[in-house]
Amino acid sequence: MVITAKRIPAKVVCVTKKKVRNGLQFKQNPSLVVKEGTAILTAYGMKEAKAGTVMMHKTSSNVPDELVKISATEGYELVLSSGDTVLVNGYGVEVQHD
Repeated sequence: MVITAKRIPAKVVCVTKKKVRNGLQFKQNPSLVVKEGTAILTAYGMKEAKAGTVMMHKTSSNVPDELVKISATEGYELVLSSGDTVLVNGYGVEVQHD
């Protein structure tokens, strides 16, 4: 189970380990790496992740952060039973659903 950005529990259907060639890492949230083009929840709604400064939406406030390109890495792709955005280290990230 995971918690969606709308604070609703969702069942994880599948977790797949993937290689990411065009990764982006958040400077203020370095343990979170997303694939370039992944939809992220910003202060202005869902936007495609790309290198540069972005105003991220958090529960308590909006936080300026910077996405920087990183070399190839490994990550995980989640597929949920419902919902399309999960909170990862406090940031909303789009995922697939059945």
